[in-house]
Amino acid sequence: MSRSEELIKKVSGADCEGCYEVLRQAVDVAYENLPRRLPMHKLVSAVMDRTGSGPTAVPKALSRAGIEIWESGDRNFLEEVFEHRLAKEQKPMPRELIWQLANYLHKPVTYQMWKEEDSGKYCIAAVDPVTGQWLTVAPFRAEQLQLETFIDFLNGVHAPLESFQALFLNSGFQELFS
Repeated sequence: MSRSEELIKKVSGADCEGCYEVLRQAVDVAYENLPRRLPMHKLVSAVMDRTGSGPTAVPKALSRAGIEIWESGDRNFLEEVFEHRLAKEQKPMPRELIWQLANYLHKPVTYQMWKEEDSGKYCIAAVDPVTGQWLTVAPFRAEQLQLETFIDFLNGVHAPLESFQALFLNSGFQELFS
């Protein structure tokens, strides 16, 4: 399941089918264009190209997805996405919903280091704030400063979990497992 599918499922409480699939496509288009905000007509046009939907189907599906999320989705999570409480009269318009979800997808993974006291070995751990997926590296021996530098690098480039393995293997740390 893609990160955008996970996000839509979390906020809506439903799988990405029907109107939620159109919303997912819109969020993906918006995310791919960040930090620039496409005008809504260009966003709808791009979603039409991806889904093969007609010119009225996409806006209708986006509107329906927004209404369903507002009426029966996870309100607490929606407020987390919007970064503030939403009053009953603050139902987000589809455009706002799409861009807030795209911005939420943009939240980076944060890498951390911890040391096992018993063995003196270090671990790397990270959690994806969107999917909740954890990545941990088995304890290994390394110089603390060297590992801190690597973790600073990972956080600096906002390395997604998908690219962590390649970065880790190319860093030379895999040779330190014992």
